[in-house]
Amino acid sequence: MRCWPGCRVCGMGTVGRNVPRRFRFHLADSKIPPPRLGIARDEAFCFLYPDIPDTLRDLGLEPVFFSPLRDDALPRDCAALYFPGGYPELHCAALSGNASLRSAVRRFAAAGGIVYGECGGYMYLMENIEIQGQHWPMTGCLPLSCRLEEKRSALGYREVTPAGPGIFLPPERADIPPSGRGHEYHYARIVPRIPSSRRPPSSDGATADHPLHSGDNAETLHGRIVAPGLPLRPLWHVRDRNGRPLPDEGAVMGNTAGSWIHLYPEGARALLENLSAVIRNTVPVSGSIA
Repeated sequence: MRCWPGCRVCGMGTVGRNVPRRFRFHLADSKIPPPRLGIARDEAFCFLYPDIPDTLRDLGLEPVFFSPLRDDALPRDCAALYFPGGYPELHCAALSGNASLRSAVRRFAAAGGIVYGECGGYMYLMENIEIQGQHWPMTGCLPLSCRLEEKRSALGYREVTPAGPGIFLPPERADIPPSGRGHEYHYARIVPRIPSSRRPPSSDGATADHPLHSGDNAETLHGRIVAPGLPLRPLWHVRDRNGRPLPDEGAVMGNTAGSWIHLYPEGARALLENLSAVIRNTVPVSGSIA
């Protein structure tokens, strides 16, 4: 598989030592503390490029870490939450069993906090993960369900552009949508939702729909999400490593977004700069939302 020149991630390209840092955000003379970005980090969410926290600090945010496996509350006064990739399918019982943290994430999203998940983090934002016929409740921030398959669902390098205004494309910058690079590799795929009347109750007793949406219709068509009656739209326009268009990907609802694609820190710096700008202009969700 061919990589882009300058890739630092896969070892197949030339190490990129001269990537311009055009978007560095300086807080040295500011008395205003930087907005806090809660980043999930534990055994279930362990696929986090080491450069990501430093890049986000450069862009004016304060990363703080928490564990969806062990913590019963979110870090206090966060303006946004980031769920990186990992292996939630190996920890479904513990993630589902931590009802207080799942509820806190769901309430954070309903209160307008910015929430973003990649791959395993995307799965955690869905209503449930199905493994061998068993459905494990997740946060329900997005009206989607996924199933872990034996056959790989996707593998490849990707180039993405925001499919519309949102957390990666603030309206004031919508005239020039930036692109970014990443990769996609997963065995799960989106499947039709379980009607709420047949949805197994979670350990926090939540069987009703998320407060931001209603209805039980959701399916996939040629890789695109179809959700009649729900304010759900794709996150990315996507091309493969050769520039060929792929179906739109990911999901956005309100300030919550998720995607199967892992963004590279340097290959997607313009997108991360946009995300940071949106977070800096967002009022933190007060308290811990326990």
